[in-house]
Amino acid sequence: MLGTSSDRIGTPSGQSFYVTVSKSLKEQLGLPLAPYAGVSYGTYDDEIVFPCGVNAAILPNWSAMFMHDGANPHLSTTYVWRNMAFTLLLIDLRDLGFSIGFVF
Repeated sequence: MLGTSSDRIGTPSGQSFYVTVSKSLKEQLGLPLAPYAGVSYGTYDDEIVFPCGVNAAILPNWSAMFMHDGANPHLSTTYVWRNMAFTLLLIDLRDLGFSIGFVF
């Protein structure tokens, strides 16, 4: 995946530009794991970082993810219902966050 987004979680401003690769390992390991790694340039810190993490499908409609944005670790759990995704975040492993996503 090649993209652009806001800079890392917690930065007050900035833009990031990134390349990320991911791979589901369910077929190879028999486990519902999908690791990812990438390289990202952020304008806030004017630096290149190397984000990485792993996503795990834990129950039907539920997944959990460990992610490292290149500076800080984060955890999340997501529940998918119809065309919506509800995600609870533990930012920097201490601050709670919540997001809702829609597919249209």
